[in-house]
Amino acid sequence: MRLGERDRGEWVRRMAKRVIRRLPVAYRTEWSIGVLTGAALGALGSPAGVRNPVLTRRDVTDLGAGYVADPFVVRDGGEFLMFLEVVGKADGKGRIALARSPDGLSWSYDRIVLEEPHHLSFPMTFAYESEWYMLPESHQAGCVRLYRAARFPEAWSVGATLLDEVFADVSIHRTDSGWWLFAGELGNDVLRLFRAERIDGPYVEHPSSPIVEGERRRARPAGRVRSRDERSFRVSQDCRPSYGTAVDVREIEHLTRDDYREGSPRRILREGGWGWRRNGMHHLDALQLESGDWIAWVDGWRRVWEYRGRCSR
Repeated sequence: MRLGERDRGEWVRRMAKRVIRRLPVAYRTEWSIGVLTGAALGALGSPAGVRNPVLTRRDVTDLGAGYVADPFVVRDGGEFLMFLEVVGKADGKGRIALARSPDGLSWSYDRIVLEEPHHLSFPMTFAYESEWYMLPESHQAGCVRLYRAARFPEAWSVGATLLDEVFADVSIHRTDSGWWLFAGELGNDVLRLFRAERIDGPYVEHPSSPIVEGERRRARPAGRVRSRDERSFRVSQDCRPSYGTAVDVREIEHLTRDDYREGSPRRILREGGWGWRRNGMHHLDALQLESGDWIAWVDGWRRVWEYRGRCSR
């Protein structure tokens, strides 16, 4: 019996999948961290003299790492400190690590500074009233936990539980009217908003929440909310067609106890070239320097083929 054109195409696809499954190679997703600079957030590029990525899994010295991602950077005195996610290659669990830099461009890995029985990522770090805080993603713990530095930057302990719900990549933001949590749901298509008078809560959901619903292109946070010249900007991931495709920025036009509005998106990060970010990007932490230029710490990913042993039968 002769096969039709459609049947022949389906047969070829099935045979190709069988052959690929039996080959001694497989691909994995590898995230790395880079530095970009520019006169504006919408005009970022690799700075002269810097070879990106500046941090990869190979820089991790105290764990067999599968990848590094989610950089958050603060300045302490004359030093730049980066808190980042390090994922173990053997167990797939995320820990929070520290890297150091004298200028924000060249980085040296230091050590893992926070580990829990559950996965940790997105270590948003900030100072408030002479204390250092960190708000890492801890959705496997079933809640949103705020950590306080017991000895900055190397030692951290839980300071408060802000929400008894499961969220991904929560961004905290302070204004004159209180503290705000931008909390993404795990499906990457819903963003909820909460407010409190104090940093440790209690947090109450905003009347306009969810502020994004059913939109994978702008729901999940991609870094901290940045404020400049009385204007605030929210960065978000574009998770279409897949997680970690690109990063957009939107101005928060109105944020009060009763109302929330934001502007149209502007694409600032996307996949590029054949290198470390050729398949996508999903995080940005940026700082405007005294010169007026911007420096940004970002992550990107690529698919990497690996040898896995003898052909399967």
